[in-house]
Amino acid sequence: MSYDAQKNGTWTTESSSRGVLPRVFWTLFAVATGIVGVILVGVGTFAPAEMERVQVDGWEPFHIDTIRFTYLVATALLPISGFGLWKAAHRGGLGFWRSTARPGLLAASTTMIGAGLTSSTHFLPGRMQVLGLSAAAVGAVGLLFFWILRGPSFNLTASDGYWNKAFTVMFSLAGVCASMGSVGSFRHWSRQGYDVGPSGDLFREVKVCREHWDSDNETMRGEMRTYDVPRPVYNHTPMAGVLATLLAVGCFSEARYRMGLARRARAMSFDKLF
Repeated sequence: MSYDAQKNGTWTTESSSRGVLPRVFWTLFAVATGIVGVILVGVGTFAPAEMERVQVDGWEPFHIDTIRFTYLVATALLPISGFGLWKAAHRGGLGFWRSTARPGLLAASTTMIGAGLTSSTHFLPGRMQVLGLSAAAVGAVGLLFFWILRGPSFNLTASDGYWNKAFTVMFSLAGVCASMGSVGSFRHWSRQGYDVGPSGDLFREVKVCREHWDSDNETMRGEMRTYDVPRPVYNHTPMAGVLATLLAVGCFSEARYRMGLARRARAMSFDKLF
């Protein structure tokens, strides 16, 4: 049963429930993509490096660790997993924008943030890292934009009062944590003299043990080789502060919105009783 403000403020019998099969499908989808994403992060972090030589016009040849590409795949799978969890959990009657389009755009924005930061950290050399940081900034703005672009109103149910009150507390706490992270990041940046970069060497040396077969001794032998890989030349601290600030704004905005929904739902429930 839901409350329809367009029908003289009356409670209607429009169902807000959804079928079991879609919920099961999206739950399995979210769990599978989430597990694969976490595994890929572990592979990129702990697996032996696989170096590939890269030649870019205007740059000396350098190497990248191709294992780190698993990070890029993970930055897509983990937001997709979050999208699947939302599809499994949300109630019916929200409309296409709230139930599918907006969460999908939020997931895409999150993926852009992760892909941009990963590229600027592990793959792009020198000033080319601006491309990755710019992509992350665009993703962050898109995340906040689609977060507060909630779309048309929807019918409230009798249980919305409880759930929106719980979401108000959750987003308020998240906003406080994000605010603390934002303040900490900008304070750390101030100690760094508000340095943005670029600074330091463009590449750093990485030693990797390469194993090969010794036919004379018929055994595997290890050989240490040195590779030049891109080094982050821009300070990521201000980017972290900006991301934390946008997250805090989004959380507090969502908490305020959820509080309003909770009050409306409780008021409507009271009017229904009397």
